[in-house]
Amino acid sequence: MSRKRKILKWTGITFLTIIFLIAVFTINLIWFKPISIRMFYDKIFVEFTISSPELVTSMGIPVLYDRTKGHYTNYTLSPKVSP
Repeated sequence: MSRKRKILKWTGITFLTIIFLIAVFTINLIWFKPISIRMFYDKIFVEFTISSPELVTSMGIPVLYDRTKGHYTNYTLSPKVSP
């Protein structure tokens, strides 16, 4: 094997190993017990902010605006209609 081919082989193996470790870490974080309590609270925070776009806006984080546009909670009071 040439030197260039060995370098490409080890670069590919390293890249695939890193991708595999990131995937294992992410799957563990989402569906199983997280590694630390901080990661657990971060996961819960993200789930809560996705379900409540008003919280994201009030905190000044405009990242989720396009994704949640039009899905705000309706807090308006409906007028009472007398018969």
